[in-house]
Amino acid sequence: MLHPCSSLRPKRHKEKVLKRNYCHNKKCNFVLYRKLKIIKDFDFDEQIAADKFFSSNTFSILSDSETKLYEKRWTEYMKYLYGIIIVIFAASLFGCQNEFHRIHDNVMLRYSKEDINSFYEYCFNIGDTIGRWDKDILYWMEGDTIPTDKQVMSDIVSRINQIGLPIKIGSASERLEANMIIVFEDKQNFDPQSNGLSTNYYSRLKINHSKIQISNHLRGQYRSNILQHEILHALGFLNHVTTSINSVLFSDSDSLCGISVRDEQMLRMLYEPVWDEVYTRLDFETIFYKELYHVNSAKKVREYIGNEGIDSSILNAILQHGFLLSSRNPEEGRLWKLINYSKVFLGGDFPEYLKDTLRLMIEEINAVSPQFRLVYWDENIPMFGIFFEFVQDDLPPSEMPELRVHSYAFPDLTTKIRAVYRIKHSVTYSSAHTSELSNILGRILYHAISLRNYTREENPFEYVDGKLQLTPYHKELLKVLYANELPYNLKKEDFEKALK
Repeated sequence: MLHPCSSLRPKRHKEKVLKRNYCHNKKCNFVLYRKLKIIKDFDFDEQIAADKFFSSNTFSILSDSETKLYEKRWTEYMKYLYGIIIVIFAASLFGCQNEFHRIHDNVMLRYSKEDINSFYEYCFNIGDTIGRWDKDILYWMEGDTIPTDKQVMSDIVSRINQIGLPIKIGSASERLEANMIIVFEDKQNFDPQSNGLSTNYYSRLKINHSKIQISNHLRGQYRSNILQHEILHALGFLNHVTTSINSVLFSDSDSLCGISVRDEQMLRMLYEPVWDEVYTRLDFETIFYKELYHVNSAKKVREYIGNEGIDSSILNAILQHGFLLSSRNPEEGRLWKLINYSKVFLGGDFPEYLKDTLRLMIEEINAVSPQFRLVYWDENIPMFGIFFEFVQDDLPPSEMPELRVHSYAFPDLTTKIRAVYRIKHSVTYSSAHTSELSNILGRILYHAISLRNYTREENPFEYVDGKLQLTPYHKELLKVLYANELPYNLKKEDFEKALK
């Protein structure tokens, strides 16, 4: 007697596993899963599976009286079944690829390569799926509001509505009809380390409700900037941006601007009709694998090296000293790069002439590449950046200490784009070393933004006709390191492949 069709059970289980993996791990392609559901013969009750076995069109070949496959073990006739499944799977996959090509061509008509890479950071730096609103938003403000909040929010809404999104934002006449609640309150109630927090509530990856909490002590433009920052999170951008300073979502809250032209372009892209289906990080990388710098990076780095004719000494220096070992996987090296906008802060007891020297160094560095920018910061101690703490330690000549430099780096390993966001340098010196501080400052500043583990002692800066400049070698090295073709999350093994 035939078993209750144990050949059907693995297929039904596999279908359930596909759905479970998507819901819990968000790694399964939902479009492909939906198409695979055309195998309807598997939707049986196990008790009647044997009866359905012979009447099923899909399994008619298995009831052939000449082969008598039904008398054999299920592993024998599964060979036939696999052939059917492979054909269906291939057809479904081909359909998905055609759909992906259509999406790619449609999007690239309106967006650039840089837009694609920016969108990946806005949406997929932390999250694995695209989430957004599919209905209009009505907001309600409450808590410790101030008289200007109403007008500020009206201006923000007006600007977003002018972008041309398929959804509109308006004010609710009462709290019950609102689906976006904005609360101004003490930040101790939500996050003492932050001035704002957004919480989105989803249904089938569509946002149906959002709560925004803003610290009530903020005033002026900064209050408005934080509000804009959180509204963009509420609209669907889960991430902070580390590779573009022209965004209200930029990581450094001290440098927040308002909603920028770049942010508007990203909002247009987020609400494109092509994302009506559920699309994951993997789907996006599959569709735009040619445009994304970090996908198939070894090949793209190799093409970049060949086209630019980069000197081998620079490439070898980056290979040997430019990669940071991951704390999660010590064997996996990642390219060492700072966030694209970094403040430089001088603290402690230092000679006044170092301020002017540092400004000249920063000006020279900023001229190398538009992909990187330093700024001298002499206001409040910033959250992100490069810090120099000078300590003068004058002792009797017999106990005079050597010049000591200690450095501490804080890479951001919580995101897919691993940018280094904070470096601290402690410089202990005596009055006998004062004349050397300029050279020391130039050397450790350059190493902070480029090759962290570099051991060469020469000063990367030199005076040419009385003007402080980077040497040609150090200028070229910095230009190559911060090229887009060497992405932030470039693996050392991929760089090695490119060099080979």
